[in-house]
Amino acid sequence: MFGRNGAASLMQAKEHWKGVGYKNPVYADSVVDKDNKPFKCAAKANESCKCPGTMWFGVAVRPDTKGPVETFDEMREWKTVSQETDDWQSCNAVDFGSDPLPGLDKQCYCEVKPAYEASRCAEEGDDCACNGHVYFATKVNGNKGLADFDDVLEAGFAITDAAGGGSVSCSSESFKNADPAPGTAKQCFCDDRKTFTSPEAITTVMDYWTEQTMYSSAETEITTIAQEATKATKYEAEYAKTVTLVSDVEYGEADSTAASCQVCDKECATDTEMTITREIEKQKTVITKKYSKQKEINKQKKIVAENKKVESQQNCVYAQKSHDPAQKKKYLQQCQSLQVESSKLISEVEIERTTIEESERKEEQVLVEETTEVLRQKQEKTVTSTKVTEINKSKLKEQESSRITKETEERISLIKNKIETERIETQKISQ
Repeated sequence: MFGRNGAASLMQAKEHWKGVGYKNPVYADSVVDKDNKPFKCAAKANESCKCPGTMWFGVAVRPDTKGPVETFDEMREWKTVSQETDDWQSCNAVDFGSDPLPGLDKQCYCEVKPAYEASRCAEEGDDCACNGHVYFATKVNGNKGLADFDDVLEAGFAITDAAGGGSVSCSSESFKNADPAPGTAKQCFCDDRKTFTSPEAITTVMDYWTEQTMYSSAETEITTIAQEATKATKYEAEYAKTVTLVSDVEYGEADSTAASCQVCDKECATDTEMTITREIEKQKTVITKKYSKQKEINKQKKIVAENKKVESQQNCVYAQKSHDPAQKKKYLQQCQSLQVESSKLISEVEIERTTIEESERKEEQVLVEETTEVLRQKQEKTVTSTKVTEINKSKLKEQESSRITKETEERISLIKNKIETERIETQKISQ
């Protein structure tokens, strides 16, 4: 970027570091002792030093032996001055306001302030007192131990801004019903300084959890609807069985009353038809609700895909405008990654849309065919019932005729017997 050699290259690199580079965490971390031990940040007076903590100004040579001062502790043996800072500062008496030991060479050390971390503020179900960002996440890390804040940032979390102060309940309800770790215990962390997550990132994270909650709710509803559809199909099949063809009924020699009871009368037939109609309409409603919900979910997925596409385009623009190689590379990677992800998601959405429409069409077609068959069977039953009614009437007439004939023969027999008895009695009297 600035060339490899020459004073101009070194000067440009130094100016870039002072103006921009130190703000990049990738570069800034390289000049910070990871153990937070004080380090020499200016070997002589008037050099500039970037110190995230306390900057100490002291001697570079010992006043007694004139030997070099090699360590921070050795420099602190002599008079020093210090300032809290988080930016660039010159290592000289003017910036520090005084010269601890005039006439001796000076140097500066940086005592890095302890790294700030969010603090654990509540177990799941308790209240978290916080005046910043509250994180809701798993309590267990990958090693089955207690998760710290770094584990939380890596594993995923829900977040809310408790800017108003007071307390936030460490529960899913306080985070738009998000559940970052289903089936495990959760905990909350408080970032009072609002250091780790930007407002834009908070919006993105919670939009994600809102979508996940909606998908989960929709999937549960679809499962419920599918169960209702199964029940409706079962009920329909059971009611369809009641539409028995009369030709399947065997009457034998049973009397006409028993035979006629095996066929639904007019009131029974009407009630059965109404029941079938209600169940068919219910199943139609179930089909419509089920696929409407699936279409809505697919619509939301399409919105997510379009958002990723827009985000990809934004990162591509940032990559083109960035003069920082590391940032340029980062934006370009995000641009390409989001392009692939959005393209894949858009394809999935289109395939799913087609599949949903085809499945809905097939279910409706099957329902129409089943409805037609049920009504056909009902019509056949009605026609056959009329025939059976006529048969039953004929049987009743035959039985009535037989009864009358039998009663007549019995009366004639009684009369004949009576006449014969009277004739015999008359003969006895005559003799």
